[in-house]
Amino acid sequence: MAETIWFSEINKPVARIFSHHWPDAPNLGDITTINWRDVEPVDVLCGGFPCQDVSVAGRRAGLAPGTRSGLWGALTPGLGHVESSSCWRKRDDQDYGQEELLR
Repeated sequence: MAETIWFSEINKPVARIFSHHWPDAPNLGDITTINWRDVEPVDVLCGGFPCQDVSVAGRRAGLAPGTRSGLWGALTPGLGHVESSSCWRKRDDQDYGQEELLR
């Protein structure tokens, strides 16, 4: 059975909902300030980021730091703390719905 160990959320209403569903899981707060060496390792790391900067319907600014979609860069260091050998990332470009496996 899966268990939520921790989460990272800065939106207060969303964090309250997460805390309601997972009362024993601490909120690590802003993902851009997490020291991943201090975070309990997990088997699965699930994260999302705003897609406006990579969507064909958006500005196409990419995943660069400072963009809304640049939050992916704050999540990737955490992948070293995952007990898995693969990572799935949703591609939001012209190949709608295609999944990309990163190793």
